[in-house]
Amino acid sequence: MEDAGQRGADPRDIIAQAPMGVRQKLIIALCVLILAVDGYDVLSIGFAAPAIAAEWGIDKRMLGLVLSMELVGMAFGSVLLGRVADLAGRRPTMIGCLILIATGMTMASFAGGVASLSLFRLLTGFGIGGVMSCASAVAAEVSSAKAKGAAVTLMASGLPVGALLGGPVAGQFLASGNWPAVFLLGAGVTALLIPLCWAILCETPAYLVQARGSEEDRLLRINVVLSRFGHPPVERLAIADADRPSGLVRQLVGGGYLRVTLMLILAYFLHMISIYFMMKWLPTIVVDLGHAPAEGVAVLLWLNAGGLCGCLLITLANLRLDNRLVVPAVLAATGVAILLFGQAPNELPWLKTAAALTGFAGHAAVVGSYAIIAQSFPSYLRATGAGLVLGLGRAGSALGPIIAGALLADGWGLMWVVTLMSLGSFFGAAALFSQRHNRKEAH
Repeated sequence: MEDAGQRGADPRDIIAQAPMGVRQKLIIALCVLILAVDGYDVLSIGFAAPAIAAEWGIDKRMLGLVLSMELVGMAFGSVLLGRVADLAGRRPTMIGCLILIATGMTMASFAGGVASLSLFRLLTGFGIGGVMSCASAVAAEVSSAKAKGAAVTLMASGLPVGALLGGPVAGQFLASGNWPAVFLLGAGVTALLIPLCWAILCETPAYLVQARGSEEDRLLRINVVLSRFGHPPVERLAIADADRPSGLVRQLVGGGYLRVTLMLILAYFLHMISIYFMMKWLPTIVVDLGHAPAEGVAVLLWLNAGGLCGCLLITLANLRLDNRLVVPAVLAATGVAILLFGQAPNELPWLKTAAALTGFAGHAAVVGSYAIIAQSFPSYLRATGAGLVLGLGRAGSALGPIIAGALLADGWGLMWVVTLMSLGSFFGAAALFSQRHNRKEAH
């Protein structure tokens, strides 16, 4: 590599071409840890739902709404806070989101009814949605070009890890009837991430290139980050004026990204309907089949164990295979696995196996989608684009539990509900497969 005297360098090229330093790898590890904690926070209401429903006498229709509230918040948080991250920076936005999550989880443990619990879960979800958009952008922007796809999928693989590690503890709380402790656990661990994020995370050069302020100020901040990453400084920025953002949403719609954005939203939306039906309703379905609440948690843990294996496998596959072909395949496999769950005998080994297969394919599809999304937008649109896709797409995650709750409340049999809910992943596979020839790679 040329030394510090490089003239007219683009720091994004330096990050893309140079080997990754220790600080960059630490930031990726931090993003994995944050997503792991978020994974527990998202599923905490699923863990606690059977106990809450029994204590408060909530019917399935109302329970479906409660299960969806943080997912609604995640949709809004992804869109709105993703845009904030592109305007104000990844680091302050992510720290602010962690504060929101810790606050919402703490308040949920003191909820005295459906209305207050729903409000606190909405707040929690708002923060989680923002964190996911920020983490996706950060993981892509601190990684080399060779490792970018694997870094984003590795980051997203943290989601099932959190549920796997926190689920057994949540099961112990539920065994003693202490469902508020499920939320307090998530609040405490989330709060511990705030000083870690403050110490390790720094703004990405890709964001700083487009940040407001004089070129001298931006150059100074960029060189500080390059130094922390172990790269030489640059004397001046070689960034074309056309690369500077002017109306992020306008560029997203009119800059040649409209079709890919719409298809990514559609595919993600449909898959979220299917996979979040399973993730949110699984413990309650297992209890309704005559098993203990702790067994409901155990079956959900098998789903997440399968999810972790799927995440790791697709991370490795992303290094060698075209994810535009792999992800549609695992989307379709998710639909098949959900159908198998509906046909499985009412015995725990069968239920756990079907859940694990669902998690394997379903989580692999989610983290693979993260990589496709991150690769589909340039740096100045990445958090906004990812936020829009994840936010609007995640509306499906809120819709899935609501639809399932309404169907179950109206007396639909489990097999028919599962069959209907599996269709989202099948149609999502078709939508994403239609984009397989879109080879546009963003800076």
